[in-house]
Amino acid sequence: MDKNVKKWPLVSVVMPVYNGVRFIGEAIQSILDQTYQNLELIILDDGSIDKSLSIAKSFCDTRIKIFVNQSNQGLVRARNRLIKLSNGKYIAPLDCDDIAYPERLKKQVDFLENNPEFGLLGGGYEYIDENGHSLNKKVIFNASPEEIRNEKLKALKSL
Repeated sequence: MDKNVKKWPLVSVVMPVYNGVRFIGEAIQSILDQTYQNLELIILDDGSIDKSLSIAKSFCDTRIKIFVNQSNQGLVRARNRLIKLSNGKYIAPLDCDDIAYPERLKKQVDFLENNPEFGLLGGGYEYIDENGHSLNKKVIFNASPEEIRNEKLKALKSL
């Protein structure tokens, strides 16, 4: 066994899928093509009635783990189940219609490993069309840890 490969993945990429046939293949490939490789990709087909599951199963990579809900449980339940199935120190969500930039996980892991006081981070995103072409619209979040903490506290108080 290669000394550089850890027994457990550091990152669990979690992907809920419900009828994602149009984009799931690209989403999966974007994770397999990451520059950071110590990961597992956990896919949960949440009762899809299209060919999403067969597309997911067509990828031959030992880092992919596929689970199936026989009926649609909804996004929140799917995400919660994915988290329970995760083995990584870090959980990285990716929807089945998203494409991750090749260095996404490397940048995020580097930041978290070098800043252990942080337990959560996010990133911006770019809108693309169904052919993968940029729509020249990027959303970048610039919030301080204090701003994020205050927003979370407001949300909890409103429950």
